[in-house]
Order: sequence, then C-alpha cells, then structure tokens
Amino acid sequence: MSLLFDEIKAFKNIFVPWIYFFTGLTFMLFGLGIKAVEFFGRKIYLLFPAERSVAAEAFLKMKEALVPEGVEFIVTEPVSAFVVQIGVALAISFIITSPFFFYRLMKYISGALYKKERKVLNKIFIPSAFLFSAGALFGYFAILPPTFNVLYRYADNIGAKSFFSVSDFAVFTLGFTLACGIMFLLPVGMAILNSIGVTNRDVWRDNWRYAFLIFLVLSAIITPDGSGITMIMLSVPLTGLYFVGSTSGIRRDKPMPKRSNSSLEARRGKSGRKLIKKKKK
Repeated sequence: MSLLFDEIKAFKNIFVPWIYFFTGLTFMLFGLGIKAVEFFGRKIYLLFPAERSVAAEAFLKMKEALVPEGVEFIVTEPVSAFVVQIGVALAISFIITSPFFFYRLMKYISGALYKKERKVLNKIFIPSAFLFSAGALFGYFAILPPTFNVLYRYADNIGAKSFFSVSDFAVFTLGFTLACGIMFLLPVGMAILNSIGVTNRDVWRDNWRYAFLIFLVLSAIITPDGSGITMIMLSVPLTGLYFVGSTSGIRRDKPMPKRSNSSLEARRGKSGRKLIKKKKK
C-alpha cells in the first residue's frame, strides 16, 4: 500500500505544475482577447478583457479557412457556443503546453526504464513532436478544406441551403486534426517496437501490402467526402511514413530481460524517487 501512495505522490509532483499551467492558460484564452496598445509609437498586442476572446477569434479563423462560402453556422442549443469556445480554448492551451507536458511525462516514466530505453525515449522526443505537428497541419490545411468543399457541393446540386452546427464543426475539425497528428506518429511507434525487440524490420517489409490496405480503409472512414481524392491524399503519406518506420530500429534476436520488482525499485531510487519504506525492525 505504501508503494501505491508513493507512486501517487510522485505522479502528483510531476504533473500538478503542468495542470496549473494548462488550466490558467485555458481561462486566459477563454476570457481575454487580444488588443493593440501603443507603446512609444509601436503597437504591442496584449491580452485584455474583451467581448471577443482569443478562443472566439480562433473559431472564426477556422471557419474562414475551412468552410466554403454560403454555409451558415447555427447554434442548436443555448450552451453550444459557450461549450465550443471552451473546447477551442482547451485545444489551443494543450497545443501550447504540450512540450512541457511530454517533458514531465518522460521524466515520470524514465525512472522505470533501462538506460538504453531512456536513450531511445530521448531520441524520439523531437521527431515525435515534429511528426505530430506535421500531421495536424497536413490534416487541417490539406485534407479538411477539400473535404468540406466536396460534401457541401452535393447540397448545392439539389438546391438545398447549407447549415453547419457550431458544435459539430468544432468537434469534427479538432478531432480530425488530432487524429491526423496521431497517425503521423506511425514511424515512431514502429521504431519503438523494433528497438525493444517486439518485432523487426523484416516483418514490416513483408506485410506492407496489408498495411497499405489498412491505410486506404482508415483514410476512407475518416475522410467521408465520397470523391476518393482526400482518401488518397491521406493514405499516400501514411504509406511513406510506414516505409520510413520499417527501416528504423535495431534487429534483436533475444528478447529483453524481464524486470524484477527489486531492479525496478533500485532504478527509480537512483532517479530521486523513493518507492519503498524501510521496514522497522
């Protein structure tokens, strides 16, 4: 039981600073807006209480960049606009604080890893951040605009007026962007599995046809525009990332040694966390 309490305490010490940072920034983005202030003849943009918050401005920018002209946004419930702005503020806050979050996360789990595993973890931190950002930007700028254009073209063909719920738009846009960022982490996951001996490069190379089929099906599910263009646009880079991941990692013939509780506790003790209390004689 003492081991559990010590682990909870260590978890709290690692993540509470990030939680404070994340929560405070979220409230700032939701309640404050950007205003230009003259300072010695130069304009400086600062956060002040305003009618239109940073989250609201970000939502309008998303609408202008993604949704075709003629589509009207509607609010179907009294709290929809309020919830949407909170969701946008949470998303922006997480993006800004994510490097700090992953740094604390790596610090927490590094105590339970071998030295070689910690080196692997340190090596994948920057590539993971780059790939996630690239995937999110690719989905936002390259996939979402043609998807919306194609889907709303069907409404124009039958003479129907196009409406879009603000909550549906925010959930779909943010969720799709996040999904694309996670999917672009594919080579990182493959490299980790290779490096710890779960699989090897030959397995990935022998099964690339099945992987390509899975990418096509997955892309068709999350890009429901019906044209097939966005499906190909998403499946092609995923296939390229798959081949990149298949060339990485170290081939291992022997499995990693099993971790015993004593060795795990010893390594965590060296990292500055005491996991078991000495029994009183």
